[in-house]
Amino acid sequence: KIGGVEIKESTSEKLLGAWINNDLSWSTHIKKLEDQLNYRLYKLRRIEQGLPRSSLIKVHSRCYFLLYPEI
Repeated sequence: KIGGVEIKESTSEKLLGAWINNDLSWSTHIKKLEDQLNYRLYKLRRIEQGLPRSSLIKVHSRCYFLLYPEI
């Protein structure tokens, strides 16, 4: 208890955008990132099947700019 409030233990928590396990490992964070990236890669592959190459290049360049706006 802290200040009369019951504190529950959990195996992992999200703190400032990063998942940290109760043993201070990054395994949950890495797994969640891996899941997100696999989903996005799946979506990109689905888009790739229906678009001409010129449109794919435009999509790629716009996505790259969103990731690295300082370039």
